[in-house]
Amino acid sequence: MTSERWGQIKGVLADVMETDPSERSAALDRLCSGDADLRGEVEALLALEAQAATMLNTGDAPGRPHAEMAPPAAIGAYRVVRELGQGGMGVVYLGERADGQFRQQAAIKLITSGRHNARMERRFRRERQILAQLQHPGIARLLDGGATDEGQPYFIMEYIEGQGLLEYCDGNKLSVTERLHLFLDVCDAVAYAHQQLIVHRDLKPGNILVTAQGKPRLLDFGLGQVLDADEGAEEITQAGFPAMTPAYASPEQARGEPYTVSSDVYSLGVILYELLAGLRPYKVPTESYIELARVISEQEPVPLAQAAGKGTTEAAEMRASTPERLRRTLSGDLERIVAKALAKDARLRYAGVGELADDLQRHLDGRPVKAHPATLWYRAGKVLRRHRVALPAAAAGLALILSFAGSTWWEARRAERRFQQVRSLAHSVMFELDDAIRRLPGSTAAQELLVRRALEYLQSLARDAGNDAGLQHEVAMGYERVGMVQGYASESNLGRVPAALASFQKSAEILERLHARAPSDRSLRNDLYRVSDELAFTYGASGQSQKAGEIARKNLARTEAAFREQPSDTLILTDLISANDRIIDQFINQGKYAEAIPIRQRGLELTRKLVELRPGNPEAQRSLAVEEKKLAALLGVSHRYQESRDAYEQARAIDERLSAQYPSNMRAKLDLSFDYSDLGWVLTEMASYSEALASHRRALALREEAARADPNDVRAANGVASTTMRIGRTLRHMGNLEEAMAESQRAVVLFERSSDHQNLADAHSDLGDEWADMAARRGTLPARQQECRSRSMAEYQKALALFEGLRDKGVLSKADEKNIPELKESMEKLRQAAH
Repeated sequence: MTSERWGQIKGVLADVMETDPSERSAALDRLCSGDADLRGEVEALLALEAQAATMLNTGDAPGRPHAEMAPPAAIGAYRVVRELGQGGMGVVYLGERADGQFRQQAAIKLITSGRHNARMERRFRRERQILAQLQHPGIARLLDGGATDEGQPYFIMEYIEGQGLLEYCDGNKLSVTERLHLFLDVCDAVAYAHQQLIVHRDLKPGNILVTAQGKPRLLDFGLGQVLDADEGAEEITQAGFPAMTPAYASPEQARGEPYTVSSDVYSLGVILYELLAGLRPYKVPTESYIELARVISEQEPVPLAQAAGKGTTEAAEMRASTPERLRRTLSGDLERIVAKALAKDARLRYAGVGELADDLQRHLDGRPVKAHPATLWYRAGKVLRRHRVALPAAAAGLALILSFAGSTWWEARRAERRFQQVRSLAHSVMFELDDAIRRLPGSTAAQELLVRRALEYLQSLARDAGNDAGLQHEVAMGYERVGMVQGYASESNLGRVPAALASFQKSAEILERLHARAPSDRSLRNDLYRVSDELAFTYGASGQSQKAGEIARKNLARTEAAFREQPSDTLILTDLISANDRIIDQFINQGKYAEAIPIRQRGLELTRKLVELRPGNPEAQRSLAVEEKKLAALLGVSHRYQESRDAYEQARAIDERLSAQYPSNMRAKLDLSFDYSDLGWVLTEMASYSEALASHRRALALREEAARADPNDVRAANGVASTTMRIGRTLRHMGNLEEAMAESQRAVVLFERSSDHQNLADAHSDLGDEWADMAARRGTLPARQQECRSRSMAEYQKALALFEGLRDKGVLSKADEKNIPELKESMEKLRQAAH
């Protein structure tokens, strides 16, 4: 739900609540203006309002019985010693092993008779299944499970002796640094659960016990849920009210929206805030669900350092500090980290618990944190503070360089020598240093920072230099470098495509002017051809086919003419291969695959010539693998599957060799992931499903490694989502519908996060197909069939809306427009099947 939609709901709700209950239906008719979804949201909130106070104050749904029978003397192999506590689903007892095999204490969780119903039993079994999946030193382990003679389900967990997180930290007067180290252990446990596709949904200090050895253990997955699993999703609410601990609930959880890993990040942010400041970010009301949702969704927390400054001397002493020193400690990086974790918009939070933990570790190490704007002075200050003892000479050197650079700005017009030194420094940063780090894992954001700073220097120098063609050329190359990092789809990038187009356009314009003045300059010519190709490719990748075609045709004519004059010039040949690719893109966008194949085969022959001219060159080898993959894709969509498979195998052999030769080169690993993913696709089309699934899983492992190494890399993140979607399709072909749906739902979540609307539409369409298959499966009961058809229709409608939106914006290719009538046909079949 967007903030705008929430504001609309809230406004209508406020107006309706001011009217007499007997007149509310008419008021809803007037205020909702036929918007059925809006009316449904408001009516749901009105229905919740009456029961919210009971739920919030007791943690139970209205009407839940509390009177229970006496506990059994024994459960399974354990003798019941005493009650440890009660929760939403039942009672937890301390048990001792009673069969004489060995001595052991355990915690026994039992659904008691007053709470035992089918819904509660499913939720109870879900928690038991979740715990069975989790094997981590920071998570309480499941030991056994079953049912009593009376049929009451139970499970047995290891008994953790310890204190609650806050009590342990305050009782031992842990410093801020010690608390952060403890919190990092908690993050490690939560991140592990997320890696198993499990979210906790009820993270709070009371669910984290710290042992006498100082090791935190995560408890109570009673509200936990397997990510993307449909089963039990409706059971996470009780009597229509979202089950949660209000003080630690995320905005989306308070509004009853889908829960993701980002919601757990928010809850961890609240815990971290309380752990450091001794207060919660804001007071959560318990008398009104509507007010609760408003506060959590809208009210900004008091800044961390400010909250600490208002705290008591006792709270500061519990952190081995004073109020003023604690305020200073919590200002700056820690305040920004907590604020990022507590962002109201989930998209602005850390993408995962690992990112939050990484920033906290960066803070502890004295390194720049990602939550802080990456200014030059901030990063320089971090370097100096981190090495204040070991590297005094480096600090002095950095100060000298900065001082020198600053004086250069003032003296540039009159001191040519210094002008050239600053220019040389900027050139070195932009080209030599950037080249050195660009293939390292996790370097995307650092690349952009380096290149931007160097470009700023060059731009300022260029303004002073007037018509210095060499300097203008360097500025053009700087814009190209920035564009590559911002949003060039063939490289690791930050996903900012409009910014990339603007940068490539500026570069091309400068190069066009320079080339017109010096048409015989080979370097200018080759750079112009290359940047024009990158511009055409980026326009095409963003769906602007007409603009891409205009640039591509012009560039092909220029490179063809140059190649005829100099057939052994490898730079011209490289540009010609790229220009040839852009023309093929035009055919592909129109769905003319057969016409594109001979042009692609010509590109492959040109690339083989390039390899002959540059034997042993890894970039030439990579280009050959890329051309093999592109030909394989065209052969595949033309149903020439064996030829397609052969071409993919050729590409894979090259990329495996390059990946082994350059093990730290993340691009090489991503290239290999494309081989496995695309090979998996063609194997699926050939009905070799087991081979296809194995190939997809190898691709997924490589792409997840890349995404973990660089969370800013949109290409890697989209690769994870795309492979996940393909795994779902293969599983569907194998008849494993439940597994297929889980993968497709995960793909939906990943594509939503990356705002890749076209692939998101495909993922919704896949889910629609899978629900339709579920409805048609033999033995499905009529009621279940109807439910499956309804879910299928909902997914098809989401996909159709996305495809039509892309078409209306002019960014949907002709080849993909066929999805619209196909979806409508599938929806019509569903309607007919329902009658």
